[in-house]
Amino acid sequence: MRVVDRYFFKEYLKLLVVTELASISIYLLVDALSRVGNFQGIQGGGMLALEYFLYKLPLMASQTLPLSSLLAALGVSGQLVRHNEILALETAGVSPRRLLIPFLMGGLLMTLALFVLSEAFIPISYGKAGLLKQELKVKKGKTMLKEGFVFKPSKDSFCFANLFDVRQAILYGVTLVKLDKDFNLKQRIDVERVLYTKQGWIAKNAVRTAFEAAALFGKKEILPKMALPIPFEPRELTDQSLEPEEMNVLRLKRYIQDQRQLGRDPTSLEMDFHLRLALPLACPILILVAFPVATRSARPSFAGTLAFSLPLGFGYWLLTSFASSMGQARLLPMGLAAWISNLLFLGAGLALLLRRT
Repeated sequence: MRVVDRYFFKEYLKLLVVTELASISIYLLVDALSRVGNFQGIQGGGMLALEYFLYKLPLMASQTLPLSSLLAALGVSGQLVRHNEILALETAGVSPRRLLIPFLMGGLLMTLALFVLSEAFIPISYGKAGLLKQELKVKKGKTMLKEGFVFKPSKDSFCFANLFDVRQAILYGVTLVKLDKDFNLKQRIDVERVLYTKQGWIAKNAVRTAFEAAALFGKKEILPKMALPIPFEPRELTDQSLEPEEMNVLRLKRYIQDQRQLGRDPTSLEMDFHLRLALPLACPILILVAFPVATRSARPSFAGTLAFSLPLGFGYWLLTSFASSMGQARLLPMGLAAWISNLLFLGAGLALLLRRT
C-alpha cells in the first residue's frame, strides 16, 4: 500500500497546484478589477498597484487553499473511480477508510501550510499592503490628522493629545498622567511634541511633575529627552486599527488586550482569534465529507466534481459566517461559534464514511 499511497498523494499534489493557481488567478482578477480605480490618476499608480497585489498573494493563497484542496482530492478520486482503480483495490480487500488516508494526509499538510502562512508570511505582507493603502491616501490628498482624543497606555495612566499626525507619527499637545492605587495624581508629564521612532515614543523638553501624597503642588523637572511609556504603535491609536491578518496568533491576543485598554470593543477581534485556530482544519474535514460520496459515483465527471465541491465549500463558509455572527452577538460562546462548522462537518464525514464501508 505504500506505493499506492505515494501514487495517490503525488496525484493529489499535482492537481492541487493546478487548482490553487487557477483559484488565485480568478481571485486576483476580480480583486484587481474592483480596485483598479483606486490607483488611477496617481503618479506611479501602476507600480503601486502591482506591489499591492503582490503583497496580497499570501492572503489570497490562504483563502483559496481549502477549496483548492477539496477540488484536488475530488478530482483525483474521480479519476481513480473512472479508471476502476478504486474498484480494483476494494476487490483486493482494501477498505475505503484505508484509501482515504493519503488524501487526509494531504489535507493535514495543507492545514500546516495555512498555519505557516498565517503566522509567518501574511502578517508581514498584509502589513506592507496596509502601508501602501496609507500612502495611496496621502497621494490623493486625504487628511491624516486626528484631533483631541484620550487613551490608556496602562491600567494606572491616561494620555491626552490635542492632535495626532498619523502619516508623520507625531503627537502634539500631550499630557500623560499617572495615578496611584487610591486614584490620586502621582505624576504628570507635559510635552508639546512626541515623535514615534524605532525606540518608541520619544519626547523632547518634557516637563515632568511628581506629586507627593496629599500634596496640592508637585515638583517639576525638565527632561531634554525621554521615552514615554506608550505601548502602542501609531496605527493602534487611530480608528484605522490593525487588521487581524497583520498579526500572528500571539500578537493578536496581545492586541485584543491593548484594545480593551484603549476603551474599544474587541469582540470582532476575539472572534477572529478563535477562527484563526479553527479554519485551517477545513482542508482535511471537507475531504473527509466529500471522499465517501465521490467514490460511490459510477463515472464522476469534472463538471460533477465542481457541482458537488462548490456547494459543499459554500455551505461550510455560510455556516461559519452565520456562527461567527452569533458569536459576535454573544448568542453563542465564541469558541463554539468558531469550531461548530468543523464539528458538524466532521460528524457528517464520519457518518458518510461508516455508511460507505
